[in-house]
Amino acid sequence: MVAVLRTVMDDCWGSVYRRSADYGVPTDLRGIRRAIAYVASTDRTWPFSFENVCEALGLDPTVLRQELQKELRT
Repeated sequence: MVAVLRTVMDDCWGSVYRRSADYGVPTDLRGIRRAIAYVASTDRTWPFSFENVCEALGLDPTVLRQELQKELRT
């Protein structure tokens, strides 16, 4: 489940490696849109939904969603 969240963050902001190597932000707009939609969704029907993953990892999905949205704006 940690890998799911890591993939979503990489899809939105690029991997740590890409950022440290000055590759900039990812250019796959479709992937970025899908990652943002995943984070925004409050659907709990899928076991690996954002809400369920956060709950399983002991994270508050609302707080994490807000923090990720802040990062997207910067």
